[in-house]
Amino acid sequence: MNPHSAANQYWWDIDAERYHREHARYLEGFHWSPEMLTEQELQLLGEINGRYLELGCGSAPCGGWVRNQGGEVIGIDISMEMLRRADIPRVHGDALSLPFRDQAFDTTFSVFGAIPFVEDLPSLFAEVRRVTRGKFIYSVTHPMRWIFPDDPECLEACIPYFEHAYIEGTTYAEFQHTIGDHVRGLVSAGFRLEDVIEPEWPEDLHDTWGQWSPKRGKIFPGTAIFVAS
Repeated sequence: MNPHSAANQYWWDIDAERYHREHARYLEGFHWSPEMLTEQELQLLGEINGRYLELGCGSAPCGGWVRNQGGEVIGIDISMEMLRRADIPRVHGDALSLPFRDQAFDTTFSVFGAIPFVEDLPSLFAEVRRVTRGKFIYSVTHPMRWIFPDDPECLEACIPYFEHAYIEGTTYAEFQHTIGDHVRGLVSAGFRLEDVIEPEWPEDLHDTWGQWSPKRGKIFPGTAIFVAS
């Protein structure tokens, strides 16, 4: 396991309890983003059938929803403390080395899991392509959000868009992947990019969710959802 993977395993193990306590509503059902967009609304997965991989599943609320709709789903995550809260078949592992046979899944999806915490995006996407026959759909923090500090009330852009990483010693590592990085990574892995969804903040949503807030959501997107096949 590389040092960045080890750092994030440590972080999510110690943060699992707080994360679930503070985001209980978000973790009910399948929400693609803090804007509380559900799979029922967006229908990005289409008709639920076949085999699914949830990449960076955490406690797998999204995978649980897919299972309840009749899909065969398995989750993978680097944090054992997150996986202990999951109730679908799951594997403890690193997204850069997926322990599955080639083309094992019809669809791979990820909801803010794994991708922001992996430095080598092309290698990650190549691994996803190897195990996926069909679509790859994932949501991440919008690259635009990177230039603003974590304060949900702050509207001052003060962090360079091209700054590559935020690393706290051996305990946390997160990486900035620009829009271009995502596009090039998907194409180099053999995916065809079908859509990029940049959700607006719903008028009736008044909750602040970490760095996401109504104040910021009115001005710039906090989430990007990539749809590839």
